[in-house]
Amino acid sequence: KLPGSLSTSLAAVAAGCLLECSLVDWPLPVWLMLEEAATRDPTSVPWHVPLDAWQALRESPTADAGLTRLGAAVLEVLKHAVRRVPSAKRQALAQEVETSLSQLSTPLEQVPAMLRILEQVHMR
Repeated sequence: KLPGSLSTSLAAVAAGCLLECSLVDWPLPVWLMLEEAATRDPTSVPWHVPLDAWQALRESPTADAGLTRLGAAVLEVLKHAVRRVPSAKRQALAQEVETSLSQLSTPLEQVPAMLRILEQVHMR
C-alpha cells in the first residue's frame, strides 16, 4: 500500500489537470502511478477522478497515439474504482463500453481494461 498522502496528491494533480490542462498536457506518469495506487488499494483514488477523465477523453475530437495510451491508463485506474461509482453512472459507463467494444472501435490498448470494467459492473 502506498502512503495515503501520495495517493491523495496524485489524485489532486489528476483532478487539477481535468480542470486546468488540455488533454495533451495531462501527465501520463501521474495516471500510471494512480493505477499502481488503485491496484494496491482501490479506495485510494476517488471514483470521480478516473470517471471524469474518461468522459473528457471520450468527448475529445483529438485522436492520437498519446491520447490512446492516456485513455488506457485512465481506464486502468477506473477498473479499480468502478464498483464505487453510483449505480446510474456505472450502468451508463457499462453501456458506453459495451457499445464501443461491439463496434470494434476501441483501441487495442484499451480493450483489457474495458473488459475488466464490464466484469466489475456485472459482478454481484
